[in-house]
Amino acid sequence: MSREASSSAAARSIAASSRVAAIDREAAGRGDHSRTPGTLALWLPVVAWASLISVLSTSYFSAAATAGIIEPFLRWLMPHARWETIAVAHELIRKAAHFTEFAIFFWLLARGPLRERIGMALAICAIYALADESHQMFAPGRGPSLFDAGLDFTGALFSNFLRTALTSLREIS
Repeated sequence: MSREASSSAAARSIAASSRVAAIDREAAGRGDHSRTPGTLALWLPVVAWASLISVLSTSYFSAAATAGIIEPFLRWLMPHARWETIAVAHELIRKAAHFTEFAIFFWLLARGPLRERIGMALAICAIYALADESHQMFAPGRGPSLFDAGLDFTGALFSNFLRTALTSLREIS
């Protein structure tokens, strides 16, 4: 992709996010004052979800620990599968969890306390993904992975895309 095309795509993405933020501000201006940014009610789900992400990054949820639950279930689903297939499926489930955790994390930020600051919500997701992977250096049986941090952030980006698309559909109808 050329630099001009990349710049144009980035500009369109920023413009779409700005339109979404304007629609969110307009909706907030229609009298729903209970959702003002900064209230405890808006931050509580975000903090709870971030805490869950941190717990899932401990040794209790390492690949070896989750294998005892996920692999027997996969063997039940696919009784004739080779062990390599089961191992790959287990790894795919674990990677999908990374993606999904941060898609939900972004959604909570964007629908809650950072509804008008989508760039800040994405930045928090990126920083938390890196911090989460750094935390795994100190968890027995875990290790940091830039790939996993990238997968986490990709989940947040996808969630932003989904939010923008759904808001655009609402605009059309």
